Amino acid sequence: MRSLLVVAAAACLLAAAIAVEAPATLVDRRLDLLTGGRMRVADAAGTVWNGSGALILLPYAARVPVQWRVDLLPLLRSRLSGTIGRDPMGNPMESSQATFDLGADDFAVRRFAIAFPAEALLRAIDAPAAVTAAGGIVDLRADAFTMHRGMFEGGFTARWQGASVPGPRPEVRITLGDVRLEGVANGGEIKGALSNTGGDIEITGTVILAATGAARVEARLKPRAGVDAERSSAITAALSLLGPKDDSGAFRVSWQAPGQ
Repeated sequence: MRSLLVVAAAACLLAAAIAVEAPATLVDRRLDLLTGGRMRVADAAGTVWNGSGALILLPYAARVPVQWRVDLLPLLRSRLSGTIGRDPMGNPMESSQATFDLGADDFAVRRFAIAFPAEALLRAIDAPAAVTAAGGIVDLRADAFTMHRGMFEGGFTARWQGASVPGPRPEVRITLGDVRLEGVANGGEIKGALSNTGGDIEITGTVILAATGAARVEARLKPRAGVDAERSSAITAALSLLGPKDDSGAFRVSWQAPGQ
């Protein structure tokens, strides 16, 4: 019996050692499953608990170098907690690392900041083809953002800098300036105010994101005053394909994505 207990104890210790030294590539497999193949981790190094790699957003394949650390004790409560930040070999966007705490039906992130090319994000969320060949960088930040049992708290800010989209002709590209989305928790939804500064078009609108993953965008797009007549005419023609024109001269655009 004693020999059996020794063998069992050795087997448990071996299993624990394997778990502690589990390769970082397991993070890629889990992320692939959770995001439906939209996000992966390439060049993973280290372990599941303390590793690094390149966060890949598909299908555009934009890369952001990251490093992470997972705390062991919260796992006893079936929670995944730790820190994540830019890889020190890359160009850090923030000096501090973000913290995360994930459970079966809730999450919390603090000091989170990441940036991706706008085209990468728009392709990943299956945005309309008319805007997927977009230019500029989207910077997403959340000081404190949580969800518990389908209810959100906190918010985030998304800023699309140097925004542009294809125009009605190859030689005409429409500039949008800097587009800003302020997302604020509202129960089971996140309501966001959409606006911009500069560019060829004045943008105002709202974005609603649900805990189910559903999204709805309602926007008013209007050629900005001061744009030369020929360019304004081309932009107006392009906007007329997106939605109806109201009495103010703005075009109303709606887009909706179903949830899971």
